[in-house]
Amino acid sequence: MKRDMTLVYNPSRAATGYSPASTFKIFNSLIALEKALIKDVDTDPIPWDGKVFAVNGKAFLPAVCNGPVVLRVAFSNPCVPAYQEIARRVGTERYRQYLAAARYGNQKLSGPVDWFWLTGDLRISAYQEIEFLRQLVRQTLPFSDTTYEQVKDIMVVERTPTHTLRAKTGYAYAAQPAIGWWVGWVERGPETYLFAMNIDLLRPEHGKARMVITKAALHKLGIL
Repeated sequence: MKRDMTLVYNPSRAATGYSPASTFKIFNSLIALEKALIKDVDTDPIPWDGKVFAVNGKAFLPAVCNGPVVLRVAFSNPCVPAYQEIARRVGTERYRQYLAAARYGNQKLSGPVDWFWLTGDLRISAYQEIEFLRQLVRQTLPFSDTTYEQVKDIMVVERTPTHTLRAKTGYAYAAQPAIGWWVGWVERGPETYLFAMNIDLLRPEHGKARMVITKAALHKLGIL
């Protein structure tokens, strides 16, 4: 990030907006913690509405999501109901203010407040995801240091003696074809390397390719 160099594969696609899906959990978590809608990432359970989340009539989420969960668990698992509860607490007006402040994607809030990042008209491109992450890393968004620290902590996917990888997946199942995201950054010494990738997911089992492809690129660049 110090040199501010950008490497892009398929610039046209990188400029195309897609539903952020669960990558929006990053933003949702920032707002929830900043406004004390969630008191702590490990000790404040988010209630479950008792409804098994289904896609095309089939249960879609792991069992851990079918019950109250703390934010750390909800973030690292696809616990949609937990974040829908958070969204209802945030409310449309607060979302409008924060989306504008962060210049997040196209800032559209169509549809129910607890669905707009999944099935509404909110769209964000890979370039815009990078810009949002850049603001998060530099802490230039309107959040406190404590909020930043907590969200960055729950984003940790991998920590080694040489690097820390923070990231979030996303699965935009309502799109045709479905879109798979993986966004985040690698901290290596004094350097930070941001990444945002999305691919078409023709089958659910293709989801692993998001991480495989991205990690291969990061290895090739000598970042991992």
